[in-house]
Amino acid sequence: MTEDNRDTGQSSKDKGGILGTLQTILGAVFGVQSDKKRQEDFAKADPGKLIALGIITVIVIMVAMAITVNTVLDSAGR
Repeated sequence: MTEDNRDTGQSSKDKGGILGTLQTILGAVFGVQSDKKRQEDFAKADPGKLIALGIITVIVIMVAMAITVNTVLDSAGR
């Protein structure tokens, strides 16, 4: 990122895209995002896209955890 990009608050990545939105959601879910970055991302992002991807992300995490727990319990001789 160049000095000019820092001054305008723009980055070389498209924050309006699916990957940028997913990055915002994952940062929020895992709590690794700074407050300033979170406010910028949520101000720029489409609320509908954030909600939809947020719900999908939480479901994927829950399914992955359930599969992991069942696999561990099965290997432990449940």
